[in-house]
Amino acid sequence: MPRHRADDEGPRPRGSARLAALRLLGRRDYTREELRRKLTDRGFPGPDIDAALDALREQGLQDDARAARSLVRTATHLKGRGPLRIRQELKSRGVSAETIAAATADLTPAQVREALESILTRKRVTRPIPREQQRKLFQHLVRRGFPPDAVLKALGGRDED
Repeated sequence: MPRHRADDEGPRPRGSARLAALRLLGRRDYTREELRRKLTDRGFPGPDIDAALDALREQGLQDDARAARSLVRTATHLKGRGPLRIRQELKSRGVSAETIAAATADLTPAQVREALESILTRKRVTRPIPREQQRKLFQHLVRRGFPPDAVLKALGGRDED
């Protein structure tokens, strides 16, 4: 007669929570909350997860500030995202407000203007920009997390202050 598992038993994770977290951290930096979610999804018990994450933080292997700085670098330089979207993404990854402020402190208005110009150059936008194209570009750039005011300036819809 085949054995059946009880309905209340979930899948049993293989290995330890610490080992699973180390494997994840070997790919990229994760925030504590991201690791907690991933380990919970893999079926590790809460106390094991907390103990593993505490040990990793104490050993310097997991650091929310480092993960936040890494995300900011990637989002600004490779993905062309604006500061508003970056802050929202950090918040959704469980990063504290203080850590978000520190990680995004270097995003100056000059860098935002430079990023906007870079995007417009990549899209081969020629000046003057037709009104309909301006509207579409405005919506696109605001969705990417750039401040509406900075987008208007980059598109030539407002004079520089």
